[in-house]
Amino acid sequence: ATGALVGTVLHMAGQLDDALLGSLSWGRFRAVLRPKVAGAQSLARAVPEGKAAWALFSSITAMIGNVGQ
Repeated sequence: ATGALVGTVLHMAGQLDDALLGSLSWGRFRAVLRPKVAGAQSLARAVPEGKAAWALFSSITAMIGNVGQ
């Protein structure tokens, strides 16, 4: 297939489960990480290796919670 070259891939998926990391169960933790990992894997399969710069962004808030929200 031919087409435009991809110069940069930005991946900014998120899933909010507002709680401190210590109070999250493994199920809730997996639910927060699932869209991030699945999206990165999908993009990695779609973009040929070495053909684009990558930026995977995740706020630490997604991991430890947003206290006082």
